[in-house]
Amino acid sequence: MYSYSNKEHPPRPNRVSAYVFNLAGGEGSGSYFQDDVHVGEWIMATFVVEDRATTSWPDGYIAIYEDGALRGMVSLEQFHVVPVRLVHPSVLQRGTCIRTSREQSARWRYTMRP
Repeated sequence: MYSYSNKEHPPRPNRVSAYVFNLAGGEGSGSYFQDDVHVGEWIMATFVVEDRATTSWPDGYIAIYEDGALRGMVSLEQFHVVPVRLVHPSVLQRGTCIRTSREQSARWRYTMRP
């Protein structure tokens, strides 16, 4: 998340974003939402990286959700990103939660559907 005051041009106050990059680095394909943020209020931000081709998304996509609502979706072709698995699936099993001092996250091997 970008802070309220940042040096980006154009400014990006309170932007919550998710990106996926190629192993070689460079620019990454990303999706974001940008809303007012209030002290003490939680936001559940979820992102999905889908690299399987579909009719609608032949190159896959990255999507971001805020509190369960889809807020943005971008093709991985945006910057020619080809995701590579770096962690063996047995290391992080579906639904595993990872807790750090700054955040809590979970990882699933499939896109959750309502």
